Amino acid sequence: MLNDLTLVATQQFVEAVTDPEPATGWHVDQDPHALSAVLPTADQIRDQAWTDLDQFADVRGDCDAVNIAFNTPSGMPWTLDSGLWAQRIWSPSEAAGGRNPCIPVPGGDTYFNVSADQSVYVVAVGESFTITATAFSDEPRAGWDLSMADRTPITDTTPSYLRFEIDGAEVKPWVQIPCVNNGTELQIKVTLLADPATIPASFGSYTQGAWPQAEGWLLSSDVNAPGSPSHIWPFSVVTPAIAASIGLSNAGLSASAN
Repeated sequence: MLNDLTLVATQQFVEAVTDPEPATGWHVDQDPHALSAVLPTADQIRDQAWTDLDQFADVRGDCDAVNIAFNTPSGMPWTLDSGLWAQRIWSPSEAAGGRNPCIPVPGGDTYFNVSADQSVYVVAVGESFTITATAFSDEPRAGWDLSMADRTPITDTTPSYLRFEIDGAEVKPWVQIPCVNNGTELQIKVTLLADPATIPASFGSYTQGAWPQAEGWLLSSDVNAPGSPSHIWPFSVVTPAIAASIGLSNAGLSASAN
C-alpha cells in the first residue's frame, strides 16, 4: 500500500512540474485532434506512432506506456534506499543518445532495442515495403529476442492490417526471433493488407488521431535478464491518399530528424 502511495505521489509531482495542464507543458509535440485544420509538421507525423501508445504523452506517462504496452506493472518504479518506489522519468536527451530513456536507470541495466529506418512508410493496399531494422545496445550484452506485431485496431471484417516476412517466410505476430545483438541488421518485408481509412474512429478504448494509420511494433525482450526487460519501437503505415492529405510525400519519413 505504501509503495503504491509513494509511486502515485511521485507521478503527480512529475506531472505538476512538467505538464500541469495536459498538452500545454512538456508533452509529445501534438494534440492530434487539433491538427485537422492545418498540415502537421514532420516532427508531429513522426510522433504519431508513439502518441498512439497507451498513455504515451508526457515524461511520466511515457515510461508508464512502455510497460503498459507489455502488460507489465505500471510505473517502471525506481526503488529508493528505503525500499519504497518512485516514478522514473522519460529523458529526451538519453533517448536521442540511444540510451535507456527512463531515468534513473537501475545499476547493471543495459539498454537494448531494435530500430526501424523510417517512422512512417507510404504504400498502397496490397503492396509491400522493406524495413531495415537495426539492433543496438548501449553496452556489450548477450543477445535478445525480437518479435513484431500489428497493433492496428482490428474488427471482425479486418482481422489484420500488416503482414511480416523475413527471407521469404512469414513471421507471425509475437513470435520471437532469437539472438539479435548490437549491430544485427534485418530486412523485414511488410505488406499492407487493408486500408487504414477503414479503421473505426472509435473502437473500444481506441480513439483515432487526426489521420488514420496502420501501426506496427518491433519488440525486443530478454526473459533471461533480471526483470525480463522489454523495449519497443513503433512505426506507422499510411496509403498515398492519406500521405497526400497530411502533406507527406510517397517517400515516407525517416526515423531521424535529419
